[in-house]
Amino acid sequence: MYKEIDLPISIKLDAKSYSKVIRVDKLTNIVSFKSMIDKSLRFYNRNTEVLYFYLKDFSLLKTMNNLRYKDLNIIFDINIKNIKLLKEYKDILKNFNLTAVLDSGVKPHEIVGVVKFLSFLGVKSVITFDLFKNIDEKEMKHIMNEVVLNPDFVKDVEPFFSFVTYIYEKKTKREIKDTLWDAFKEKPEKFFYVTSDGYVTLSKRWDKRSKYFYNLQEPKEKRHSSEFYKELDSYEQNLFFKNLECAMCESFEFCGAYLKFENGSYDCTPFQTMLKNIEENFDIFKVSKAA
Repeated sequence: MYKEIDLPISIKLDAKSYSKVIRVDKLTNIVSFKSMIDKSLRFYNRNTEVLYFYLKDFSLLKTMNNLRYKDLNIIFDINIKNIKLLKEYKDILKNFNLTAVLDSGVKPHEIVGVVKFLSFLGVKSVITFDLFKNIDEKEMKHIMNEVVLNPDFVKDVEPFFSFVTYIYEKKTKREIKDTLWDAFKEKPEKFFYVTSDGYVTLSKRWDKRSKYFYNLQEPKEKRHSSEFYKELDSYEQNLFFKNLECAMCESFEFCGAYLKFENGSYDCTPFQTMLKNIEENFDIFKVSKAA
């Protein structure tokens, strides 16, 4: 289970988590910063496979390095300020495992250049759905040629590596392990985002839209009665009645109707074209890279 945890870190979660994101963006001095990191490493690593630290202020990376923290998993947003800091800190980047989040602040035509720059620095990229949904067919083709079908970059850029994995599973007639809900980390009951006020939603995207499941302070029996839960349940239960075209799509097993959840008129053509192009050109991938 994936949870993005905002401060305070003392929030008690109901279920065991397999990875967590600890947000360290509100600290005012080195003493509190070090205390936060040390406490997180002691507390969360007990039941956690991977522990991530989200830096809103990327300049904190320098503080981490000065305090001799090494090999931490760092997540940060891509913006002009952080791009400049990446160039400034490139000598210490090798001390951390970095993942950059490309949100709607990045333009579709900028994606290829940004992910290549990040890959050159050894930084992985994650493209959010708010950015992905704005990519038209022309830009999707460009991304496919320069990123997806380029073995040097595909493992460093999500959700595109998930596309390659899906095609591999399809071609080898294996069970489809994950859907787009997983690729974008928005599968209900599997991925959660917890705000600093204790409100629980599906991801940062839905926090921005003020859609929540519940607050951690609410009684457990009320936690599945929110309008957002009802919206998700209704969408899944009525898919074959309200969106038969989507339910009968050949990519449904992988997509899970994810692309049309927020907007039923979403044009899936760029996504479908990319999947077909990956399948047609799949021989360029070695099995080890898609497995």
